[in-house]
Amino acid sequence: MRHSAASLAGMTGATTAELKAMMGHATAGMVERYQHATRASRSRLAENMSKLAEI
Repeated sequence: MRHSAASLAGMTGATTAELKAMMGHATAGMVERYQHATRASRSRLAENMSKLAEI
């Protein structure tokens, strides 16, 4: 249940710092397992990077 909650938070855009706080982990490496790269997250990242290029 704990892993599922953290994975869902990661998939909805939680930052590494937010996941560290949520899970009580001391290092960023420990929360990488909850930040799955999905097709939607990669698309969102590409879209946000495109917006930065327009500035």
